[in-house]
Amino acid sequence: MRTEVDERAVARAIVDRVGDDHIVLRVPHTEYRLRFALAAPGGALTIPAGARIRGTITGRALRIHPASAGGRFIEPVVGEPRIVAGRVVALDEPGRRVLVDAVVPMWLELEENQDPGLLRAAGLVNCHVMSGTTFTPLL
Repeated sequence: MRTEVDERAVARAIVDRVGDDHIVLRVPHTEYRLRFALAAPGGALTIPAGARIRGTITGRALRIHPASAGGRFIEPVVGEPRIVAGRVVALDEPGRRVLVDAVVPMWLELEENQDPGLLRAAGLVNCHVMSGTTFTPLL
């Protein structure tokens, strides 16, 4: 059974490697090698290194800050995301999350005390993210 996914939220990448509980993705045409926790155990994911993959990324922001300038990036370039900057693609106020187009699109869940009304569609934002950002493959 496949559920509908907003195409704006779909990350496209190349599998670098899959572990028991994580996946490392290469972002085409960049030096990024991003490590994500897998939403399901990696043993269930049978995709070889070098294969293209699509999926959704979800993280928890410590606090999202509106920005007046900047670009789209994730730090570090290699490893688990810690700092994210990008443009707001969509706001899900009832779900308390925001879709940010950084190097790859990712849903970021807001802190309980953050007012989602401070964020605007198409606005620039930046934030730190907690450990455990997940990748959910779309098969």
